[in-house]
Amino acid sequence: MSCKTLLKAVVLAVSTFFSIFSHFQDKVISGKVTDSKDGSGMPGVNITAKGTTTGTQSGPEGAYRISVSPSVTTLVFSRVGYGTQE
Repeated sequence: MSCKTLLKAVVLAVSTFFSIFSHFQDKVISGKVTDSKDGSGMPGVNITAKGTTTGTQSGPEGAYRISVSPSVTTLVFSRVGYGTQE
């Protein structure tokens, strides 16, 4: 096997490994929950990945950050006194 062919095989193997590895990594979603009336940030909102137990809560200014699996497509937002939204 020539050196050039070996190099191509190694590059292909490494790129395949990283492609598969990156596919299984969690994705991070961040944002800010705001009041629809005045646009102010809403603290204490529960944010969960639909169908999982993964969740977080919005901070004092309404900001949140959640790490979820790549298969998650919906976040659920809930707060006492407000309706739940997906």
